[in-house]
Amino acid sequence: MTRGFVNTNLANAESLVWPEENFIDIAFQEFYNLKIERQNAGWPMTAPFVRPSTRGKISVIGLPDVGNVRVVMVGVKNNGTKLNCFEVWFNELRVKDIANQGGWAALGSMQTQLADFGQLSVGGTIRTIGFGDVDKKLNDRSLNHTYNYDIASNLSSANSSQPNRA
Repeated sequence: MTRGFVNTNLANAESLVWPEENFIDIAFQEFYNLKIERQNAGWPMTAPFVRPSTRGKISVIGLPDVGNVRVVMVGVKNNGTKLNCFEVWFNELRVKDIANQGGWAALGSMQTQLADFGQLSVGGTIRTIGFGDVDKKLNDRSLNHTYNYDIASNLSSANSSQPNRA
């Protein structure tokens, strides 16, 4: 069996190899809408819930969370009546137009001397969803709101020369 070649001098060479109808472009919102539709229909979560999409059909089973996707399956079906020989390959899975809103973080600390009575230290941090380094991937950034605080004191009693710790 010999394979053909694509003449890169042709203006439409790329579309000959990768025709537009072979691209799969599904908005994540379609999956969210499908999950909601299934819930409203009272469909069991153990059975596939299938609906037509722009170029075929999409289905959900269980209660998937797109953030936890580890495997993607793509099916190919011969709709004709005669046997066909074909080759299928996938080289790229890409997410685009994701809602990427950066988060923020703050750090505060205060230490005060309370005359001869003692010391008081207060500190806290806040980190919101999406906070992270610019060069990090989305999944490496904060995925939840985090609030931390710390209060420490070192107080002296008027009757004792030994400090008490609280």
